[in-house]
Amino acid sequence: VVAGSNGNAAGAAINIADIDNDFTASIQNADIKADTVLAEADADTLLVGASGGIAAGTKTFGGMGSVTWQDIDNDVTAQFVNSQITTNAATAKADNNTQAINVAGSVSVGKSAAAGATLAYNALDNTIGAYMKGNSITALGDDVDVVVDADNTGKVYGIGAGVSASTKAAINGSVAVNRGGSNTEAVIDKRDEKKSYIEDAGTVKVTADDDTYRLAVVGSVSASGKAAVGGGVAYNDVGGSSAGSESNGQNTLAAIKNTDITMADNGEHDVTVKADDASKLMTIAAGVAAAATAGVQGSAATSLVNKNVSALVENADIDESGGSLAEVTVDAQNNSQITSSADTGSFAAQGAGVGAGVAVNRIVQQTNAAVNGSQMNVKDLMVHANGTPRIENVGVGVAAAGQGAGVAGSVSVNMIDNDVTAHIGSGANIAADGSVGVVATSDEQISN
Repeated sequence: VVAGSNGNAAGAAINIADIDNDFTASIQNADIKADTVLAEADADTLLVGASGGIAAGTKTFGGMGSVTWQDIDNDVTAQFVNSQITTNAATAKADNNTQAINVAGSVSVGKSAAAGATLAYNALDNTIGAYMKGNSITALGDDVDVVVDADNTGKVYGIGAGVSASTKAAINGSVAVNRGGSNTEAVIDKRDEKKSYIEDAGTVKVTADDDTYRLAVVGSVSASGKAAVGGGVAYNDVGGSSAGSESNGQNTLAAIKNTDITMADNGEHDVTVKADDASKLMTIAAGVAAAATAGVQGSAATSLVNKNVSALVENADIDESGGSLAEVTVDAQNNSQITSSADTGSFAAQGAGVGAGVAVNRIVQQTNAAVNGSQMNVKDLMVHANGTPRIENVGVGVAAAGQGAGVAGSVSVNMIDNDVTAHIGSGANIAADGSVGVVATSDEQISN
């Protein structure tokens, strides 16, 4: 949008997009005999939003507003349900590779006054699920390999930038927001009251992975012959803004429940249940205000994480009648990384230059690996839970005045709540020829 006038000029640019997709691959109530059987669902949504404008008023006022708003809701499901499968390899695989790019910009110029505002907003609510429920899976040859895999590798970019210039007063504000969460699940379980059975298994791998990346960046520049005021806010969250663990909005789950597994005499003899969330957030807010009399600039960067990662084996029997062949691993990995920066520059030839930057970073995460109520005759069993939250923050503030005062401040608030649990219990009966390990580890890091 371009607006120009010999008097006043004002304009607005607005872009709104809403995506709600369902991707499903299903094998249900079927009897299949084949070398390989695959149910696979993939989402590769790409959403690009941009809005921008220029307003110039040569006599009095120039004002421009720019908004781009995007909502994404993808449900991706791959499943086997109530089926008899005879095969060498059975795979249910669900992948979400959604990317959202959102850019808002504005330029406003006015002889007496200039004002500009931008907003780039992204909201996500995705569910990625790979399931095998109520099936009987048997080997076509010597053994059968079973894979249940759910992956979320979504990336979100929100960018806002604005420039305001005037001979008397210039005001500019920019906001970028990325929010929401995903539920990523890989599960073998019963269907209604019908248990799942896997006979002559070579390997059974149930894995759920989340590798979310989110970037929020804002920049604002205000310049005036008298007074300039600028502000920038960058906001990122994974799992919502609540600080309560019961309200987490992002969950990654890998589980084998209510299932009987008999290992083949030949094969690798691996049973793996692994959930891994490695979410990363980068949040940057920066701005400059320059004026002859007063320059004031504020920047705020907020990064919030609230999520749960669980790897579970519940009421699942492995070689209940004996055998001791399986190498069983139950592994939950919860890795969060926040990188944030709130930077300001304020300059005044005479009068005051004032700048303030505030960064707020919070990670709340729960990590659980457990074996409950199962009977196993195995070679080795390892139950491992690991939580590694990390916060890195950089804040820069510069204020200068030729005659008068220059004041700059930078504040950082960092919080981590990291709960890690590894557990065997609730009536579990484990017989191992080798070793049984239950290990919980954590490594929290905060750097400024």
